[in-house]
Amino acid sequence: MKKVSKPMRKMEATNKPEMTLGLDMGDRYSHYCLLRDGEAIEEGRIQSTEAALRRHFEGEPCLRIALECGIHSPWVGRLLTALGHQVIVANARKIPAITDSESKNDRNDAEKLARIAAYDPKLLSPLEHRSFERQLDLNLVHARATPVRARTMIVNALRGLIKSAGGRLPACSTESLPIWVGAAIPP
Repeated sequence: MKKVSKPMRKMEATNKPEMTLGLDMGDRYSHYCLLRDGEAIEEGRIQSTEAALRRHFEGEPCLRIALECGIHSPWVGRLLTALGHQVIVANARKIPAITDSESKNDRNDAEKLARIAAYDPKLLSPLEHRSFERQLDLNLVHARATPVRARTMIVNALRGLIKSAGGRLPACSTESLPIWVGAAIPP
């Protein structure tokens, strides 16, 4: 099933926060660049954990925060929104200024995200993640499907290994396979 991203709801220019922050998410650390009136006033890196993000952004005045879509963007976006910030999740595949850059690094990506978000958020091709409840449902579907796929791979590998030794497993369900395997394995 193909994943369809919904475009983000229209942002009104009247509620633009005074400062814009670009956040380039990494697995352990994320880099950020804070802009005010087009000037970088703060740059740095922060641990990519809920506690660290909370410490850094809780109680801060409302920021427009741009981050690329990725594995961390759903939970980070929800957290920063709950902390009162305006979050823009950028569709990275549609931003050649970042994806095709010759000077690609986390620090530069954070600054480019901030500059594009400060100028015109539509250029980030923003998207909106599914709700937390829908994500939990999807996680459950994936959690169930993974062992089924693994079981199928094991059965297929077992059938192939036995065929390569001159044997053949009888046609049977995967549940009854353990009963038949012992007798079907050639010496």
